[in-house]
Amino acid sequence: MTAFHSFLVPILCVLALAVIAALFKTPSRGTKARGLEASSPLSARPIMSPNEREAYARLKAALPSFLVLPQISLGSFIEPVHHRHRSLRNHYDRLAADFVICDPAAKPLVVIEIDDLSHNHPKVKERDARKDAACAAAHIPIIRWAATPLPTSDVMQARLTHLFSPVDESRSLNRRDESTCAD
Repeated sequence: MTAFHSFLVPILCVLALAVIAALFKTPSRGTKARGLEASSPLSARPIMSPNEREAYARLKAALPSFLVLPQISLGSFIEPVHHRHRSLRNHYDRLAADFVICDPAAKPLVVIEIDDLSHNHPKVKERDARKDAACAAAHIPIIRWAATPLPTSDVMQARLTHLFSPVDESRSLNRRDESTCAD
């Protein structure tokens, strides 16, 4: 039995040291997050396309007292009314609105989409239909403008400000405005 003890004591000592080392080890500070490292091949890219930047500038000029938020996930401003319907989020939470116009308290008032030629593609049309349906279900109007030519700031202001009055239940909440407006 002494041979067993001489074999067991070193193993117990190694295990004890491993436990003590694990207890005193400092946790990593987030340098690795699910396979991402500081040296991962990632780079920043612009949030908006040149056309969207121009639309943003015109919307800001048209609606100076409102918040104009670009590239906002629908999941950040639309939610199921009851937790039992949370699976509905799967239909829209990965979609992004080009612009969300909000009141000063950040309540969404209208979604603006700038549609370029890519919106003629069947997959993009399906994505747009899901976006339209989610906004309609949440009672948030969505307006789609053709990317070229964009409406002027004055035209944007004229077409949007009437939406910020109390909701008239008889009017359609979703609108498609593809008229061409030159600067």
